[in-house]
Amino acid sequence: MPVMENMELKELSNETQTCLFMDTSVTILLTPVCLFTLLGIVTYLSYTFFWERCKVHNLGRVHTTTVIKTDTLFLSRVTKSSETNLALLIEETKANRRAIEDAEIDIKINQQDCCNEMIAQFKDHINKTKYTDTDNKTAAGQDEYVAKCQELIERTKRLYGDNLNQVTISPLNDYKHEKLGNVYMPPKIVHMCEDNGVFKKTERHVTQYKDVFFKDDKVNPRIFLQGEAGSGKTTFLAKLALEWCRESHVSSASDNSSLFFNDVDVVQSFVFVFYITLRNSVKQFDVYTLIKEQIIDSIYSSQEDREQAYRLLNEIMKRERCLVLLDGLDEWTGPGDHHNLPTLVLEQSQCVLLFSTRPWKLTVVKNMHLDRYTSVHLEGINKPFEFSRIILSRLVDKDELELKYSAFEQYIEKQELGELLSSPMMLSAIVCSYAEGIEFKGSKCEIYTLLVENLFKKANSNTCTFQQSPFPCFIRTEYIQPNLEQLDRLAKMAFHLLFVNDKENSIMFKITELKKFKIAEYKDFALKSRNFIGTTNCLCTAIIVIIYVYPLEHAGIPCCLSYRPQYESY
Repeated sequence: MPVMENMELKELSNETQTCLFMDTSVTILLTPVCLFTLLGIVTYLSYTFFWERCKVHNLGRVHTTTVIKTDTLFLSRVTKSSETNLALLIEETKANRRAIEDAEIDIKINQQDCCNEMIAQFKDHINKTKYTDTDNKTAAGQDEYVAKCQELIERTKRLYGDNLNQVTISPLNDYKHEKLGNVYMPPKIVHMCEDNGVFKKTERHVTQYKDVFFKDDKVNPRIFLQGEAGSGKTTFLAKLALEWCRESHVSSASDNSSLFFNDVDVVQSFVFVFYITLRNSVKQFDVYTLIKEQIIDSIYSSQEDREQAYRLLNEIMKRERCLVLLDGLDEWTGPGDHHNLPTLVLEQSQCVLLFSTRPWKLTVVKNMHLDRYTSVHLEGINKPFEFSRIILSRLVDKDELELKYSAFEQYIEKQELGELLSSPMMLSAIVCSYAEGIEFKGSKCEIYTLLVENLFKKANSNTCTFQQSPFPCFIRTEYIQPNLEQLDRLAKMAFHLLFVNDKENSIMFKITELKKFKIAEYKDFALKSRNFIGTTNCLCTAIIVIIYVYPLEHAGIPCCLSYRPQYESY
């Protein structure tokens, strides 16, 4: 029994060992299989997951690309449309601007036309009224009067066009001419007020013609345009006469006066403008006779035509609003009786008289009711550097203008010549000298020496230099040495007349004065040496500055013409 049990136990023990072995083998075999299976599943799942993600990503990228392309096409179309609209808007703006500019021009033309029409209707009304009430003439006679007036107007305008339209721009060269409108610069003018029998300057500037001719909407019947020598008085009156000669529809905007004195309709409202140079008729006081001698006799040749024109002039001055420009009152002496000014008769009260004069003349005019007169003061050029550029542009090549002008500005600043540029005479001398390569060092005597040199050149073209100059400023001159005797005598007379006698004699030289200083034999020389702007005592002034002021200037003493050296020391 026990043996049997043992045997069974051994068999059972063997079976158990065999199972354990097989379990271990199976486990060893199945574990890798399971791991690989799991790895494959994981790999498959990962692959599937990432593939799906790639699909989604690709779909998103394709969608994004499509959206970007769509947006790009849309933006391109919008940009092109905007560019087209912008171009159309620019063209429309340009068209609107042109339309506005055309409208402004049309408005100005219409305003001018309306003004001219009103003036013409006013003139016609006056003519018809006077014709009906006073003249009692036939309509045919009135038509003849109008036709003769128109003929006289046309002849007078041609006279002004020939005599006033050309100006000399250089004191060094009489052949440098330009049309006045091309080189004209509006002057600086201020109002004056009467105070205890004298005129005093105010701070009110004159910028339009109406400021000269009107006060409180009323016409000023008598006007003084005051200004020192060479300030531009004659040029201003010449410009006034030429403004009257313009066609009614032409604006002053074509020249340099576009911003100032552009109300030419004020000047053109006068039926006639008569320009008189008083120094050519120093003993005549009747304005009617002055116009006869200087204008009528210049435009009519036969005595018969002149007689008819005299009668017409008399009628015009009684019936029409006329402007009489009387240039150079300071160079007019009168007949020596009670007539202190050129005058009109009572019947000619509609005429407006505008005198140009130097201020001192009004201090010696007696028995003058200043409350019946108005006065403005011309102080020189309004914009001297702009005027300098205009003059320079006529003297140098166009390609060199900007460079020359820039250098000129630096030269003026360095030599401190700016104050002298306000005078047209001095400005022309400085600019023209600079254009020819002559530069001043800030000395007035240098400038006046150049003027004397060129004035003497007109009278005597002989040249000679000084071996030993009496004044350093004469060293480089060529025309003074051959005329030294004339210079000496003119200097004595100039000093005597300007510093010893009254002002009136300093302008108008009597034959007795010429004989006293032995100038009578040099009268022709003195007349030929007159300044290009027409001031008769410029030569004498220049000589005085050189003879009497140069020693002070050279010694460092301030240069001033008000200084009066002792005449005996000459």
